[in-house]
Order: sequence, then C-alpha cells, then structure tokens
Amino acid sequence: MRSCPEAEERFRGLLRSSTIRAYHCTRLLEHEFAGIRAEGLRRLTPELVLQRIDRSLKSKVITRTESARFRKGHAFALGEELGREGKVCLFSCRQIMDDAEAVENLLGIWGGEAIYSHVGSEWENRLRTLGRPAIVAVDVDLTLASKDEEEHYIQPDVLAFFIEVTSLVQGAPGGGRF
Repeated sequence: MRSCPEAEERFRGLLRSSTIRAYHCTRLLEHEFAGIRAEGLRRLTPELVLQRIDRSLKSKVITRTESARFRKGHAFALGEELGREGKVCLFSCRQIMDDAEAVENLLGIWGGEAIYSHVGSEWENRLRTLGRPAIVAVDVDLTLASKDEEEHYIQPDVLAFFIEVTSLVQGAPGGGRF
C-alpha cells in the first residue's frame, strides 16, 4: 500500500495539531521506574544503555561479569543500532498489546532491544529474571513537528494504512473528506 505525497502531507498536517496517546512496552528495574517518573522516557543513546547497565550493577541487580558482557555486547558497542539512536519506539494502537507474541520479548526481557537482541541468546534466561513488565503511556505532542523534522517519525507503512483507512471512510455514509 503506497500513499500519494499530497495525501501524506494532508495527513501529517492533521497530526501536527494533535496530541496522540502512544505506548512504550519494556521491562524495568525498580530504579528505572523511578527514573521514568522523574525524567520521562529518554531517547535511545549509547549513554543511556551504559547508564542502565552501570546503575543496575551499582544497585547489585547484575554482577560485574554480567555488566562487562552487557557493556561489550549491546547494539551500540557492536555498531548494530540500526537507526534507533535518538528514538523512543512507541505503539500508537493499544490493541497491538493484545497480541502476546507481538510484545512478548519487549515485556519479558530486560534491557530493551539495544541490549537483549545483541548480547547473545545464552543471556536470555538471565535477562528474563530482571525487572518487571511495564507499559508506559505517553502523550506525544505533535504540534511542533514539521514535515522536514524527524522529531516524530511515522513509519511509512503505518502512514499509508491511516491514509487508506481514511480514504475508505471518505466514501462511507456520513464519512468525512480527507
């Protein structure tokens, strides 16, 4: 499904004047809950990953051996951050969380994809014992985003889906014009 540029820009224009509720699925340690309450969600950076590891060691949640392995094996250390730096991944549709398989690893394995997807499968069982599942609700203010900014990046296939649904509604009785 592809969207035309004019429809995409009109859709983005509608979003720019909105606040959208979105969700971040993760697994957190107690001090991480407190950090999010105090500072909000932080964008993914190499510094954030190292701080999470270091604070977990300082809190005696992980061992020195585990800390050393996680410091050497996270996505940034391996150069495998895959365009995630500076981003927070959110779901805009709460129903995605109804599919257990879609969020199983996000809620079940500590460290986020930047850690658990890269340190090696031999660490998965240990990472599953750390922390507890958390779904963080975020109100994303889109009023400041412009077409040229990547402040609030929307996956093209998601954008195309919304445009397709909107154009389907266009022909429905009582449907609005997009």
